Amino acid sequence: MTLYPNEPRRRAEFIFPPNTLKAKVGSGGLDERIILKAQRVIDESGVDFLPIGKRYLASLQEGMRTAASSRGKVDDEALIATMIYPAMQLKANGGMFGYPDVTAVAARLIRFLEYLREPNSDAIDLVKVFTDSLQAILIMGDKGRPIGSHSDDLNMALDDACKRYFEKYGY
Repeated sequence: MTLYPNEPRRRAEFIFPPNTLKAKVGSGGLDERIILKAQRVIDESGVDFLPIGKRYLASLQEGMRTAASSRGKVDDEALIATMIYPAMQLKANGGMFGYPDVTAVAARLIRFLEYLREPNSDAIDLVKVFTDSLQAILIMGDKGRPIGSHSDDLNMALDDACKRYFEKYGY
C-alpha cells in the first residue's frame, strides 16, 4: 500500500494576486543574469528566518489547539485550513531562506492535511508530532546546516506515522 493511494480531499490552495507589472510589460522569460542576481540578493539578504519560522510555527500550534477545542462546533474544513496555511508558509519560506528540513517536514504535514477527513484526537496528536519536529529543527538547525542524516530518519518516521493513521482511519 502506498502512503497516499487516492486523490486528496482538499488541496492546499495557492492564491496568486494579479500581476499588474507583468500585464504592462508582457510575458516571456527572464534573463539568466537577472535570476542569478535575484538569487544572490536572497542568499545575501541577512534576513533571519528563525523569528519568521517561529511565528508561523506558533500559528500552526494555535490552529492545532483550535482544531482540538472546536471539533463539532466548527466545520472540519475550516479547522484543517487553520493548520494548512501556516504549514504552507513554513514550507515555502523554509526553502527560500535555507532551511530545507523545515520545508521537507512542512511538505509532509501539508500532504497529511490534504488527505485528512476530520481533525480527530489522533490526527491532532500527529500534527503535534509535526509541530514538535519543526520546533526542534528551528532550534537545532542553523541556516544552511540541515540536521543531517537525522532528517532522513525523521522523515521516514513521519511517513510511517501518517501511514499508520490512514491504515486505522482510512483515506
